[in-house]
Amino acid sequence: MKRILLSGLAVICLTGCSSNGLVHDKAYLRAAAVSSDSGTDLTLAFFTDEEPVTVDGSDMAEALREAELRLGKEIFTGFTELVILDREDEHDAENMEHMLKDWKVAPECIVAYSGSGASLLKKETPELLGGMVKEAVRQGRAPESGLVNVLGDYLREGSADAADLDVLYGK
Repeated sequence: MKRILLSGLAVICLTGCSSNGLVHDKAYLRAAAVSSDSGTDLTLAFFTDEEPVTVDGSDMAEALREAELRLGKEIFTGFTELVILDREDEHDAENMEHMLKDWKVAPECIVAYSGSGASLLKKETPELLGGMVKEAVRQGRAPESGLVNVLGDYLREGSADAADLDVLYGK
């Protein structure tokens, strides 16, 4: 009987269930559209059915903090699948480096360009937009668009070629 009670107590104590690690305490970022014309505007889409959120800040870190305040949750960026950047923005390399180093975005995260990334992300699902880029790359109609590939090209050559969502979407 003592063994059963001790086993039960051990299971309860060692399960790791606490309010610190609940999945519902975080918002998991799926896609982000970044515009750096005046400061940094972020439009963020999540793995839930919530509408995308648009925020601005003086830089990416401040804009992300603003989004967390608005949502009332910490945003986890490590599962981000798609990043949409303004075409030929002077801050592209800086923003991609920030995502890779600070947001811990996966190196294979898809990067695409669009003159209206925020409105595209509000209109269509991240799955559709990311799927369009993946299929265009597979068909040879768009260059490899992984974050590390695009950032590497940008750092080597001063510009980078990535999938153009405006062309793929038919805008």
